[in-house]
Amino acid sequence: WRLNEFNLSHKSHTVVRLAVHLPQQQPIVYQDGQEAQAIERAALRKTTLTSWFELSKNDP
Repeated sequence: WRLNEFNLSHKSHTVVRLAVHLPQQQPIVYQDGQEAQAIERAALRKTTLTSWFELSKNDP
C-alpha cells in the first residue's frame, strides 16, 4: 500500500462533547451555606456550549 501512496489511516475532525443546557440554566455544584457564592461564580463561568456559541458568533 505504501508503494502506491495509499493512506494507511484516515484523519478526521476532533469531536468534543458539549454540556447541553437551556439558556441561563447551566448546572452548578455547591456546598451547604455556599449558595450565594456559587450563583455568583456560575454567572461568570462559561460552559462548553456557551463558549461554542460565542466562538461561532465571533468567527463564522
